Amino acid sequence: MKDPSAEQNFHKDLSMFLTSGGGRCVIVVVNKKKAHNLKWTVADVYRNASNEMLRIFIEYLDTKNDQGQIIIESAGAKKDILFYKEYIYFLANGILSLGLDHKKIKQILTSISFVSKNNQDIEAQIADLLAYPAGHNCLTSDGLKKVVPNSYEDNMCKILNTKMLRFVNKKNKISREGFISLPL
Repeated sequence: MKDPSAEQNFHKDLSMFLTSGGGRCVIVVVNKKKAHNLKWTVADVYRNASNEMLRIFIEYLDTKNDQGQIIIESAGAKKDILFYKEYIYFLANGILSLGLDHKKIKQILTSISFVSKNNQDIEAQIADLLAYPAGHNCLTSDGLKKVVPNSYEDNMCKILNTKMLRFVNKKNKISREGFISLPL
């Protein structure tokens, strides 16, 4: 990437690749300062983020009358167990506020896979690429960073905007999107 022309072509190709695919994402961004003020531990942050991520994904799939799988990059034994506990919670209990019992959740969520970077799953790599602009988007929304038009960050935020889940829950008439900033 020392050659500006090669870097520009790379970013152009990356942008085209990311916008041409049909994939969608759910990203949870945590405001660490607010979480600290709420006395959340690292485990609380991860558990709450996992819960929201799963809930949005399940709600989205339900509105589309579809099913899906979860591919998550392993974050270490403690965090993986926290995520898996949230996943099992939904499988065992459903989401009563959405009218989804445990049987329906088991139809909606077909599998979960914890993968490492060495597995080179394209889904995990794309999620990594989109996590940075999600954080940047929150910082600009909070006035902590300025938007620089046509910068790498600005372009990635525009791509992120095309990838977010957006839907209206027909049962509750609630408009949702797959980008959430915690603490709520």
